[in-house]
Amino acid sequence: MAAAPSFRRASAAPADHATRRHPYLEEGAGLLIGMDPELPRPTTVGLLTPHSTLRLFTEGLMERHGEALNRGLARSRQHTAALCCEPLDVFCEPVIRHLAADRTDDVALLTLRPAPLP
Repeated sequence: MAAAPSFRRASAAPADHATRRHPYLEEGAGLLIGMDPELPRPTTVGLLTPHSTLRLFTEGLMERHGEALNRGLARSRQHTAALCCEPLDVFCEPVIRHLAADRTDDVALLTLRPAPLP
């Protein structure tokens, strides 16, 4: 049985933008999807508060040739901070358009936003 894929990085952007916190979840980072499925993958558990936004993305959305990955992550954080209160369909399209405009690498973005319990 193959191990479940793990994502390299995820971003949780809380709905309370007054805090200006848009952290990346560093725990559980492991091999990229598509690499040896027989190797064990780390996992982590975190709390997603209602209205927060969880982004799962491929490195193709962040990386640019000759640039440190941290710079791409900072660019993503800055761009998405202005959009994270938008509905997800409004949030995703400009994120991909802005961050992947000149990309030739594979790009994938999966977002999740928990609704409050009734």
